[in-house]
Amino acid sequence: MILTRILLILLSGLTHSFCLAADDLSTTIADATRSTSMMIANTVETSSSSSERTYSRDLSALQEALSIAGFARDIPEEFADPNHGELSFMMNSRQAPWAGNYFPMAKGGLANRWQTRETVDIEKLPNAQAVKNLTQEQINRLSPIEKYDLYRGDYTFMATRHELTKRGPLRAWPVADWEGFCNGVRCAGIHLPEPKHAISVESRDGILVTFQPADLKALAGASYFFVEKYSQMGSPSQQEARAQNQPNAAVFDMTLRYYVAEKKAAFIIDSHLGSEIWNETVIGYNRTLSQEEPLSNEEKQSFPLAVSKKTVRLDLYSLADISIRESNQSTKDGVAAGNYHKTTKAEYTLYLDAQNKAFDGVWKKTKSLRGIDFVWFSGGRGTDSKNPKGNGNEQLSFKTVERLVRMSHRPLSCQKILSL
Repeated sequence: MILTRILLILLSGLTHSFCLAADDLSTTIADATRSTSMMIANTVETSSSSSERTYSRDLSALQEALSIAGFARDIPEEFADPNHGELSFMMNSRQAPWAGNYFPMAKGGLANRWQTRETVDIEKLPNAQAVKNLTQEQINRLSPIEKYDLYRGDYTFMATRHELTKRGPLRAWPVADWEGFCNGVRCAGIHLPEPKHAISVESRDGILVTFQPADLKALAGASYFFVEKYSQMGSPSQQEARAQNQPNAAVFDMTLRYYVAEKKAAFIIDSHLGSEIWNETVIGYNRTLSQEEPLSNEEKQSFPLAVSKKTVRLDLYSLADISIRESNQSTKDGVAAGNYHKTTKAEYTLYLDAQNKAFDGVWKKTKSLRGIDFVWFSGGRGTDSKNPKGNGNEQLSFKTVERLVRMSHRPLSCQKILSL
């Protein structure tokens, strides 16, 4: 009757990690089982049905997400009632993540010279002598990862070569147009301050390198291609399947009301119901909640603990990609104003027990490929450089990128030339 232990279902079986990959984002969620003390769980009666097991799984994932974000794991009991919490919410400019571009790998990824719309030619990378002959204007127009190599004094361009041959257009398997760093950019937008100003930094050899905000957002996104802490609800649809293992609708609804509106914390959805993964950050929503409705005979059999149901019609507001040039500035005011978000329409049914607690939920099927396929949460530092087996770039130091990002975030009057 009382749920005292939750099995946290870990995602497994994916092989890639680009604008897509969830399994490669983290390896530090938890062990397979975990004892928990939950205010919500103690109010919900459970049976062994598959649907109710997803409720337990996803509730545990939400608690893990709260812990990752620095909040108490316990969820107040009243949030099991779908009437409790905000019907509508939008993050303000202080709470909202910043916006960036996913730097598509087919166009070079971090090796995209976006100011001149060129992809780096690996055969024409300059050597140490040629670097010294570059004009300041030529240096300023290099790709983000070339600038990073110059700043570090690496004239073999190891980080650049990695991006081209391991993740970019020269890798061993084909690159789809939609593959990029959207997962990492979403994480960086949540966890790092926004790069706002161009900064000029000096390498150990005295070469002056100017990073634009868009350069730093790209490097930050790549640094978070893998992430230290991670939790997940549902899992990505595979091959030709659609909406294969969506998050439990009741826990998702609670996540909006408690994690987003109450705690003012952002999380990430895969907004493509098929096998592609489109990572977008949830920044707000509008819920329309029906009156209590009677159950059909079929629903009575499927949900024996339910005494009624409610329908939720949802407009979910999420931050996707903006153009590189749009991202080359401060964006958080625009995010909060709704200038960059996309709207996902969804509908689901919540099943209520005798105490008006939603203990389960079912998504309404849709013909659209746009929806909520799975949900994930992140925290901690970016760990891309620590995951070479997953195509992470060992040369891309999170500490170095973070330092540059924080320098770019400060007012111009506070900046000074920074030597490595």
